[in-house]
Amino acid sequence: MGVGLLTVSGGSNTFGKVSAKLLNVGSNGKGNVLAYGGTNFADGISLGWGPGGYGEMLLTNGVWSCPNYSWIGYYGMGVFTITGGQLTSSGVFCVGRGTGTGVVSVAGGTLVVPGELRLGGNATSVGSLTLSGGGVLKAGFISELAADAQSTLLFNGGTLQAMTIGAIIRSVDNVRLTAKGLVLDTSIYAVSVIPTLQDAPGEAGGITKKGAGTLTLAGARTATGPVSVLVGTLVMSNTVAVSAGSSRIDGTLTLTAGNRLTVGPGAALAGTGTVARVTLQDRAVFARDKVDGALTPLMVNDCMVDGLLTLALTGYGLSDLKTVPLSLISAPVAFVDLGRVTVTLNGKTNACLRAKFLEVSGRQVLSVSYSAGTMVLVR
Repeated sequence: MGVGLLTVSGGSNTFGKVSAKLLNVGSNGKGNVLAYGGTNFADGISLGWGPGGYGEMLLTNGVWSCPNYSWIGYYGMGVFTITGGQLTSSGVFCVGRGTGTGVVSVAGGTLVVPGELRLGGNATSVGSLTLSGGGVLKAGFISELAADAQSTLLFNGGTLQAMTIGAIIRSVDNVRLTAKGLVLDTSIYAVSVIPTLQDAPGEAGGITKKGAGTLTLAGARTATGPVSVLVGTLVMSNTVAVSAGSSRIDGTLTLTAGNRLTVGPGAALAGTGTVARVTLQDRAVFARDKVDGALTPLMVNDCMVDGLLTLALTGYGLSDLKTVPLSLISAPVAFVDLGRVTVTLNGKTNACLRAKFLEVSGRQVLSVSYSAGTMVLVR
């Protein structure tokens, strides 16, 4: 079998006017494309077309436009890695098609698939995708074609950005999250995720919701890492148990059917958004960092504290807390024995910082203020 190498470092280039108009890499032998720059056009890209073929493409810079189908591993093996630049596939971008295996990694740069990104085509095909680092994946939706195909998604940071309404992750067998987790930007759209979100091995998998739209987790979530809503609304259909990391609610976390956000021992909660029901377990943390510029409390309709609670402040000077108390959590009633609350500043306890409840608009707001104590004059 032959071995071929194509290096693209610049210019304006058109590829694939033969071989069914595809840029065909590793049809029967081994082929590599090193994409270092340029403005490039290919009707589609085929990596590892034939049985025993191996095709690999590394995109580090430049722009690629592919208006039709691309196949990463048709009957052979296809590997596509992006660390920079951009590739746009306007047709189906299929990872693992006939009986082949496709592996895609987006660790930097941008992969744009306005329609379907398919993981696993025919039965016995294998398709996997990893999104990590500074990588951006813009997609209409991600799905598996045949039920007997094998499809895997691993989210390790990076950003998945919705390009339309509807289910953005559909029939994928295995969706795993690391601590850096799934960062999903809904933009202005209402989108959903159907499969179960699970921890990656040895990790507490996190999810971060960005964008003004709404994200609904229609399936279960067995991942145990932080859940953050930076903008917009996240709707979750089951109880949300967080065992590690720091969750942040600046938008709205909607919990259906009486479910709760439960923050475990050592895990932290922060933010100024809204969540219906919260349980802070023994030795959970509520955090506030001055650099965030937050002035208002997290709004909770039903808040419970099961044991000791730490209010962890970062970056504040004592003078910041002398005149105006720092509002942290607002609920209809007082929800914790203040004798079980510890206040820390930059990781250290300070006897002059006191937790107290203040009544604001008929609600009880857990707050922190500076108190030097009472001076007693003895004559």
